[in-house]
Amino acid sequence: MTTASLKYGLWILGCMMLCLSCSKTEEEAPLEDVSYLQFETKTNTNGTKVLYSEWVDSELPNSSVYGAAFCDLPKVKKSLFDIDRDLVMFFAKRNSIMPLPVSIPVSREHYMVEMAPHLWYNIYIPRIRVTATDWETEPLDDIFFSPNNNTKFRIMIIPGNTPFPSKGTPRPDFTKMDYAEICNYFGIPQ
Repeated sequence: MTTASLKYGLWILGCMMLCLSCSKTEEEAPLEDVSYLQFETKTNTNGTKVLYSEWVDSELPNSSVYGAAFCDLPKVKKSLFDIDRDLVMFFAKRNSIMPLPVSIPVSREHYMVEMAPHLWYNIYIPRIRVTATDWETEPLDDIFFSPNNNTKFRIMIIPGNTPFPSKGTPRPDFTKMDYAEICNYFGIPQ
């Protein structure tokens, strides 16, 4: 082994040690100036639990020069739920409360939702995305869930390990229940 290759090997080892000593786990990485979505927890008489967020104002633009636009809601800590087991539901409130995703035929818009995991931090980024349902409708002239319409969004999380009623009572299908039925089932203030 030559002196140059030994020096290079030691340099590489030193760099690796420096990188390892400076790295942080997801739990340790600080996130400054981040707003987190606040949740309340309700448990009904059957012991079924739900987490529900506050109503968050829309940050979608009023219009768009493109055929799509999106807004991020405040961040959600990964420790609050299991993305693989829990049921996550999004709702929009304008004149009435609607579940998302939804298509609005009048304005030719489709609203999608996602919980995007952050690459470096232990959070999810809830995102609302509006797209034109037809390429001929570009740009989006008047977004249905814009701030002009006093739109708000809410997220509900039903943990997958939540106990359900006894064997004699059928398990509720929350995906088929409307917003008022879910609120009544859990006693959530609307």
